[in-house]
Amino acid sequence: MKKEFQEEIAMKYPFMKRRPLNYPRVIDDLYSVFGMEFGNGWYQMVNDMCQKITDAFMNKGQEVDIVVDQTKEKYGQSET
Repeated sequence: MKKEFQEEIAMKYPFMKRRPLNYPRVIDDLYSVFGMEFGNGWYQMVNDMCQKITDAFMNKGQEVDIVVDQTKEKYGQSET
């Protein structure tokens, strides 16, 4: 996904923000290394999903408390 789309989602939904690596030479956090590994066409669906997650937590009166481990398009072809 384009960097601009990733940054927009991360600003709107902090739980989708990539974190700095604790040990840059060791991959201990796939999401922080690779980010969102799928084409730009997935943007709206990912945005809507993040909004639904946020709404569900807010409806329960809770802060969003999840950690994203990995996001990728497994069998599709990515756009370049």
